[in-house]
Amino acid sequence: MEKHGFKVTRHYGGLETAWRADWTFGHGGRVIGVNSEMDALPGIGHACGHNLIGMSGIGVAIAIKAAMDAHKIPGKVVLLGTPAEEAGGGKIILLKNGAYKDMDVCLMSHPGPGPAQISTDGPLTAAQLILVEFKGRTAHAAAAPCS
Repeated sequence: MEKHGFKVTRHYGGLETAWRADWTFGHGGRVIGVNSEMDALPGIGHACGHNLIGMSGIGVAIAIKAAMDAHKIPGKVVLLGTPAEEAGGGKIILLKNGAYKDMDVCLMSHPGPGPAQISTDGPLTAAQLILVEFKGRTAHAAAAPCS
C-alpha cells in the first residue's frame, strides 16, 4: 500500500497483526473505509475466502483512491487489515479500540458458495443481526436498460 501512496500503520488497534493504510486528498470530504480480512483457518487454510477478501479490499481501496484523485474529490480512504475473524472477534476489538470512529462508511466483500453473480442469504456467523430496508427507484441499467 505504501507503493500506492498510502501511509501504513502496523500493529494497529490493539492487534499485533492488524494494520491501517490511509490516503488523503485535499481537505474535508468523506472517509471511506474498506476491510481486508486476511486470516486462515488452522488446518484448513483459506476455506472461506479471506485471501479473496484481503485482495479485493486492497483493489477497492486503490480504485477509490484513483477515482478520487482523477476527479479531484477531497476525502480519505482507509484500508484496514483485519485479522482474527474466525471466532477471534478481530473487527470487534478494532471497533472497541476506535478503528472505525472516523469513517463515514466501511465496505467489504465476502465470497460465498453458489452460482456466479448470485447473492446468498445463507447462514453467517455475524456478531449482530442488522436488517436494512432500501426505498426508492431502482437505478441499475441492467434492470431496465430501455427506460
